Amino acid sequence: MAKSGIMLISIIFIAMLLLANFIVYSETLLDSECYTYKIYIPAISERGFGEAVETNIIVIKNGGELHVVGASSVGLDTLLSLLIAYIYSYNLNTSFFRNYTIYIILPSETTSVKGPSAGALLYYIFTSLSLRNYVPINISGTGALNLDGTVENVGGVPEKIRALESVGVIKSVFIPSSTAIYYEKSLSRVNVYISPVSSIIDLARIYGIYSYTNATYIKPYLRKIYTDYIKNIKNLSIKTYEYEKKLLDLYTYAKNIASSKGIHFSYDTQLLENIYRDLPKNDTYSYARINTLFLLIINSYRDLLTQLYYIDKDLYSELINDLINRTEISRLLISKFVLETRKILEPDLIILYIIFLRRSLDLLDLYEKNGGFREKIINISDLVYAYARSISLEYWYNLINEYTDYYKNLSLYSTDQDIKDLYALKETVNKIYGILNISYMLREEHNLFNKILNFTYIGSSELSEYDKFFIKLLIDLVILENLFENYSYNLRSSSIITAYLSSGTEGLERLFSYYNYLASAENFINIFSPIFLRNMFIYSINVLLSYYFANTTVYFSAIRVLAEVESLIFVLMLLLHPEEVPSIHVETKLSLSTLSCLETQRINKSALQTFPEGNQLLSAKGWISLSILFVVVIGSVFILILSRNLMLIRD
Repeated sequence: MAKSGIMLISIIFIAMLLLANFIVYSETLLDSECYTYKIYIPAISERGFGEAVETNIIVIKNGGELHVVGASSVGLDTLLSLLIAYIYSYNLNTSFFRNYTIYIILPSETTSVKGPSAGALLYYIFTSLSLRNYVPINISGTGALNLDGTVENVGGVPEKIRALESVGVIKSVFIPSSTAIYYEKSLSRVNVYISPVSSIIDLARIYGIYSYTNATYIKPYLRKIYTDYIKNIKNLSIKTYEYEKKLLDLYTYAKNIASSKGIHFSYDTQLLENIYRDLPKNDTYSYARINTLFLLIINSYRDLLTQLYYIDKDLYSELINDLINRTEISRLLISKFVLETRKILEPDLIILYIIFLRRSLDLLDLYEKNGGFREKIINISDLVYAYARSISLEYWYNLINEYTDYYKNLSLYSTDQDIKDLYALKETVNKIYGILNISYMLREEHNLFNKILNFTYIGSSELSEYDKFFIKLLIDLVILENLFENYSYNLRSSSIITAYLSSGTEGLERLFSYYNYLASAENFINIFSPIFLRNMFIYSINVLLSYYFANTTVYFSAIRVLAEVESLIFVLMLLLHPEEVPSIHVETKLSLSTLSCLETQRINKSALQTFPEGNQLLSAKGWISLSILFVVVIGSVFILILSRNLMLIRD
């Protein structure tokens, strides 16, 4: 009996040992109200020196917000990168972000942490926190985060790395692959491990984050009705072909005039014609052919008019009038869009509305800037561009009608539901405006709305309140899309130019082939089905992968189109999943409630520990758990020795 009792007690103590071990090392430690980490953010000072900005991350169980503390102000690019990093981390572990608020505490009045260069590091921090519950202090990095999760080029990398080396604890630094190509020789002499990354997928794979979950960083595209539009519009390719033929006829007309007058087109124009001829003649490349023809029309008519003025002024004036009259037709299309188009809140149609209205506002800007082109022509390029814009409006308007007719036939939409959805979208837009600190854009919405009415001669009384609200909401979305597009375009241009400057087309080949730079973009586009977006994407990717840098017009047009596609998708993602849009606050110092929380938890900010694998500071609960563990271990050893001695005595 004595032996059995002793063995039972031993088993109980061993069970307590395992339980204590679970208490200490399991994620239940996150039930603590507060816990904190230290990281180092590489930056460039105003004087051009590298800095390793010591930054504290505090996580408090009181969910769903993000606070940036210590900076006097945060720029738009920084806020955009913060938003993108948060959303993609959110998708990996939504429960964490719903339950915990994150504070990024910078040194007081920090000015060096600016621009988008901390985007990739922010994603790494958020993802590591949400999936592993710690952030290693010996890892840092730099890189701007694009809309599709691509890690883009940033400046001052050698200076940043030297600053991180001087800290003494940093062992590994990740940098954009484009930057790694550019600084390849100088980075071979640093004393930290350099990890080139092209996307957040690379970042997570290299540092083992995704091993904690099978989740993807992009949420699948959800919609009320999922129907592949390609299967329902059988004559779409025929209409696209007819439209393409119309554009080709316009180019041929300009080319024939140039030939008859002995005018030679520029090298860019000739190269564009060769590119168009080489494009496959199937539906997948329809937008690629159409967009190349648009560029051909812009370049050829600009070449023609610039030289024709000195050769045949009568013909020059005739062509100018033809172009002006064509822009006037756009008034009718825009009027029809405002007055007649049924506004249906389907994702595909929202994208088309944004595209059409964006091009309409581009045309209005050119029209206003040049006094309606009725006086002396100030800028031939503006007139030619306005002419091309007016032609493109016809393409997008016809596409809107095709989609609208299809969704009308479904008869699944009620006006009451539309109004509710409309107000919900407006609330999300206002929230995003607030996060990005661009609430002043609301005034621009009113100005642009009046500009549309003035251009189309539509009186405000002719519109229903619903239509007014809808058009103003679309203007908001155009402003946001333009904001995201410019952000994406500038980042991608920087990466591609940097790789090209390092070693020409060989640098581009390394970027795209070896580092798989566009992999994240390809993953991103797969969540949406509209054929027109896919065709726009295919056009961009094929031009970029061709390394056809000789024609900068084509190359940077492809970068712009890719930025437009991704900005449209990103804006729609925000609208479809408003719960993912965080509340971001920029504050000069911690609130009293946060300080109180830290004090009640008795966290010793100076006692840096690595627990369990990172630099988490042990809370009171952690020390209690360790004390229990210590007592249980000693007790278990004592009981085991006692039981062994008793067994020897019995024998």
